[in-house]
Parts: sequence; structure tokens; C-alpha cells
Amino acid sequence: MEGYVIVIDVDGTLLPSSNEIDNDLINELKHFEEKNTIVLASGRGYHDLSLIHQKLNLKGPIISSNGASLDFFDGKTSVTMAIRNEIIKDIFSKNRDIIESAYFSYKQKLFIFNKLEKLNFLYKIKTESEIIEGPFDEVNLDHPNSVYFILKNDLKNKFFESCKKYEDEIEVNEFGHDRYVSIVTINLKHTDKAYAILELLMILNKKESDTIIFGDNYADINMLKLNGITVAMANGIAEAKEAAKYVSEYDNNHNGVTLFLHKIEKGL
Repeated sequence: MEGYVIVIDVDGTLLPSSNEIDNDLINELKHFEEKNTIVLASGRGYHDLSLIHQKLNLKGPIISSNGASLDFFDGKTSVTMAIRNEIIKDIFSKNRDIIESAYFSYKQKLFIFNKLEKLNFLYKIKTESEIIEGPFDEVNLDHPNSVYFILKNDLKNKFFESCKKYEDEIEVNEFGHDRYVSIVTINLKHTDKAYAILELLMILNKKESDTIIFGDNYADINMLKLNGITVAMANGIAEAKEAAKYVSEYDNNHNGVTLFLHKIEKGL
């Protein structure tokens, strides 16, 4: 088994529910990376996903923000689609009074409004991070493609309403909440992991049939329809299983990805 571009979704697919990365997983991926290219593909932003890539000690590229950004670690030029700065600045200025904090990352730059210690688990600041702090309607933004806003719960509907004028260009989703605040993300509309994979294959001079792709959820459906070895996880949604050519016997909590790769290695 060699020469494949192995694309792996992260949450719900590669990582267990605990998000723990152990030496067994690192060693297994190292084994498969010897003769193949391993690509992490996720809805997470670049900064967050690059941390996982670093912990796994991988060499291949990453696809972040559900296809909005394709980044390499060997000198190749990144491919990035960003939300227009004017959109983020306008939404920020109209909602500044209800925004507790906001952030996004691009490469090693981390843009933060009102950095709060309790949100360090979201910022995931690295030693090499260049932190740019300030109101998003005042600082020079650089390639925003997955922007997080922490909003006061009782006023978040105002935020959603102000985003409607840009609904042809952006998607706005609630990422999580507690009793006091909600985390809302703004992503570029019409970005897709499958499109990013096709861009990657062109750069690497590979064909769709050279891919092995793993996924579990809605954002993975289109890439699971590509003409390669596509695998839905046992814990995947019905639509992902229907889109994929194969379904793993194991879920993300039981090494579903690496066990299926061994199965391919031995011959399906």
C-alpha cells in the first residue's frame, strides 16, 4: 500500500471523544505516512488543526475550516479562501456591545478581541503565535475564514439578525453555550472539503482514485462521494455511510481509522 493520499477527518473520525492523542496513534500514522501522504481535514481553524498536526508529528498538508484553507509544511503555496474583511468589520461594529470576546487564526497569527483567561482552551495559544489584539473593526484583519464570537446569551439573536444581510456569503452557526454565553462561528459559505481535496490532487499530480478518505458527519459527505476508497466510521451518520463505498466496523473510540487502513494494507 503506497502512493495514496489519505484524507482523514479529525473530530468523530480520527480522534476519540476524549480528544486524547496517544503514542499508539502517533506510531500507527507514522507507519502509514512512510509511503503515503496523510492529510488532516477538519472544520477546525488553521491554528487549532495545526496543533493537532504537530502533536501527531505528521508531515502532510492540512485542510482547515471545512475546506476554506489548504496549507502545506514543505514550502508549497497555501490555498486560502477568506471572508471579506468588510463583512467581519461590519458585523463586529454592529454587535460590539454584546461581544465578550472574538478570535480567529491565520497561519501563526492569532487575532483576539478582549482576550480572557477562561477562554484559553479556545484560543490554544502556541509559543510561536503572533497575537494581534484589538477590536476587529479597527485592526488590520488577515484572511479571516473561521471566526469565533463569544456572545451574551440573552442578546445573541441580535447578532444572528445582523448577519442576515451577508447570508449569500457566510454561514453562521452556534458552536456551543453555557448559562451565560454562546460561542458562534462565522464561516465562508460554499467551501467544501471535497473541493479542497481536488485542489490538493492537482498540486500533487494525483488522481481521485489515489485517495483513501475517512469521515463521519455532514461536512464529510461530499468528500466521501469522491472516486477513491471512501470510508464512513461506524459512528457516522446515515448520510455519510450512504455516501461512502465502505463502512468501518469500528468507531472513532476504537481506532476505526487505523484498523481499516490495516485492512486495506492486507487487501480489501
